[in-house]
Amino acid sequence: MSLLMEIFLFVIQGNHRIQIFSPSGQSIRTFGSYGFRDGQFVNPRGLTVDKNGNIVVVDQNNHRIQIFSSSGQFLMKFGSQGKEDGELYKPETPILDKDGNIIVTDCINHRIQIFG
Repeated sequence: MSLLMEIFLFVIQGNHRIQIFSPSGQSIRTFGSYGFRDGQFVNPRGLTVDKNGNIVVVDQNNHRIQIFSSSGQFLMKFGSQGKEDGELYKPETPILDKDGNIIVTDCINHRIQIFG
């Protein structure tokens, strides 16, 4: 488990941003805003932290996954709306397997997808 995950509590806001708090409740960092560009969200729906401390966020209504550094800097994104392999439609709940693959619930398509 990432040290970042052990130290901080992550809260996904209905206002299209991610907030990171210390265990005592002090706000450490906020990133993201409403929109369609890199680093912006339309209903972030879940997140996890990888072994390198990167934050993996499901951006549900943009039908994609975005990955950020532990400081909140945008690193990459993947996925788009659709029903083909690699496409998503209202994804939720990212988890990581032991090999670091990102497993995502693809709700409207009624499936689970694994990205390596």
